[in-house]
Amino acid sequence: MPAAPTPFRFFLLTFALAAPFWVLGFLVASPDRVPMDMPVSALMFVCPGLAATLLTWRSGGRAAVRALWARLLVPPRPVRWAWYAAAPLVSAGPLLVHALAHLAGVPVTAARTTLPTLLALVALYLVAAAAEEAGWTAYATDALCDRWGAAPAAVVIGVVTSAWHVVPWSQVHPPDWVAWQFLASVALRVLWTWVYANTGRSVPAVVACHLFVNLWGTLTPTFDSPAAHAATAAVTTAAAAAVLLLWDGRTLARPRRRAHRAAGTAPEGRP
Repeated sequence: MPAAPTPFRFFLLTFALAAPFWVLGFLVASPDRVPMDMPVSALMFVCPGLAATLLTWRSGGRAAVRALWARLLVPPRPVRWAWYAAAPLVSAGPLLVHALAHLAGVPVTAARTTLPTLLALVALYLVAAAAEEAGWTAYATDALCDRWGAAPAAVVIGVVTSAWHVVPWSQVHPPDWVAWQFLASVALRVLWTWVYANTGRSVPAVVACHLFVNLWGTLTPTFDSPAAHAATAAVTTAAAAAVLLLWDGRTLARPRRRAHRAAGTAPEGRP
């Protein structure tokens, strides 16, 4: 029987594995025409999956490692399939802000992308999202949800993942952009955990959310504008706050009113 996941050991190992990539990012300039001007240190996307694999192998051997990675391939049952439609929507802040700017008359340009380029971006972001979510979601999320509840787990993982990205972000973006991205990333993790909880704890659903936020960011040139990025962070944070306010924090799988009814109690502030 494999030992239970150890999220905080996983966090420390993921940061330690990323450190060489951060150093590489300072030493090697970002190549030209890289999506979203990503630095070389962005290659650290392999670290969460690697850390989760090492810890899982140590506690449960090959069988446990196979089970960990199998979660990225087979959605659990039962699955509420309608919730998979939320994957591109909860990550669509960049698209929404780009559209609103266009409607407001702000001069914005649309990215010109050929079909082969689009398919290559999808493949790249799918691999990166799967490697990260094998750690953040498949390994760490359930353990923290079971210990603290889904909402606190989402915020903790959101803060950790954002802190983990600060060095690469800072290598190619100004401090105000990094600050807004930090906030947006915490909010996105809340939204992704919400989708995760309502798809029967489906890791592929979170991988899809992760893929789409990178894809939308690449396809909207306003993603690099600090003002537009601030607006994106505000929209995403408002959506996450609505989820935390309206949904049961323990599970994020049902509205608060329904949860109170099931428990035989009234919502706070009501008799």
